[in-house]
Amino acid sequence: MDGVKEIMRAGPWNTEKRIPWPEIRATWEKSWDLTKPILVEKSPPNIARAFEIEAVFKPAYFVAMIRDPYALCESINRRLGHDVEAAARKWVMHAEY
Repeated sequence: MDGVKEIMRAGPWNTEKRIPWPEIRATWEKSWDLTKPILVEKSPPNIARAFEIEAVFKPAYFVAMIRDPYALCESINRRLGHDVEAAARKWVMHAEY
């Protein structure tokens, strides 16, 4: 989303990176339909920041889904040219979150 892309996509899995959640929320709220009872944000790296998100967005609920490791490894290999072992390590890193 414009306005937060630079913040959210730079080092998205770096848990040491501090995200300015109040500013992010203000930007998201400009695009969300706040009359709806459920608002969704679905960036996979945000699972690593679930507790931070929970503190800023009340109430906050999470649905965790994980992609089939074979499909992810094939996709990473096809798009990025990583070998299967590197792709598998990436899947494991994401699954650990």
